[in-house]
Amino acid sequence: MVFDMTYYTGSEIERFNYATDIETNLFRKYYTNNLMRFITDSYSGNLSKFENDPSGQGINYKNFAEMVYLYYISKPLEPKKKIKASADMINEIVIRSQKREDINKSDNDTFAYRYLFSEDLLNLPEEKFRRYLILNYRCLPEEGMDSVVPIQLQTGQSSAFRIYQSLKTELIGLLHKKGITIEDCNYGLWFTDASYLRRKGLDRLITDYPGIDHSKFAKLIELLLAVNSFVGSSPNRSQPKALHVTSCENVTRTSLLVVYYYLYNLKHESDKGMIGKSFEELFNDFKSDINELLEKSFYQPISSNNIFDIILVFSSYSYLKRISIP
Repeated sequence: MVFDMTYYTGSEIERFNYATDIETNLFRKYYTNNLMRFITDSYSGNLSKFENDPSGQGINYKNFAEMVYLYYISKPLEPKKKIKASADMINEIVIRSQKREDINKSDNDTFAYRYLFSEDLLNLPEEKFRRYLILNYRCLPEEGMDSVVPIQLQTGQSSAFRIYQSLKTELIGLLHKKGITIEDCNYGLWFTDASYLRRKGLDRLITDYPGIDHSKFAKLIELLLAVNSFVGSSPNRSQPKALHVTSCENVTRTSLLVVYYYLYNLKHESDKGMIGKSFEELFNDFKSDINELLEKSFYQPISSNNIFDIILVFSSYSYLKRISIP
């Protein structure tokens, strides 16, 4: 609201503005930056700033407070008026919900809420929009829950978790046919030995490429080591936590991608057609299936602007071509 961001419903009569779109700027760019900070902090043992892997979720269409914010973001009002009006409506909804006996206890998938939320709803008068949220959204904490602020309601990711479980079940089934278990999915990044590069690579590059920026190379190596540890390879070859998510509260975009990474490699490791594919072709193939699942999970699609995505797909490219960079 302060930075005059905009919300795009997908309507044909709307104009998408990349520079001000809230989904693009507040969620995608912010998520990408936080993910890299989390992975590197996790690897270094410094998790003081991030206790959990950033979920990768965009707008939470199950949360009534976020819908109120979108309602006013879409209005031609001054920022301070948007902020006050949204706070007033959220408080009014909570008060009215507390007085209702037939409290809405529905827990539909985010997918269902997303496609109910449209330009028509945003154009409703305030009272009708408020009434719609009270009738169709969970606006109070569940019984037995401690008091939480409205923005913390309905944060479960049931759709994403079901997709995660489905991918993991498929992975385990294919592994079983090969006589191995999910514990064997721990090889991490395939295309390079980041530990070796950290020990020997800088000296070698100084000789071969005297103009290289040593500090940037060192940061790259640390990033590869961090991603490698996160994806699965570590000194004791332990399992990545991403393969053992047990609830919809803990599933994240990266955990879903890690499962898909091992599944994709396994499904195509005997496919000779992969050998002739360029990186661009494999990148498009990798994302063709997973993007649909990411969309249904309300996660961001595979992006060439996300360094984690690029590293992961390039690792699949190297694995299926059985190449490595010494």
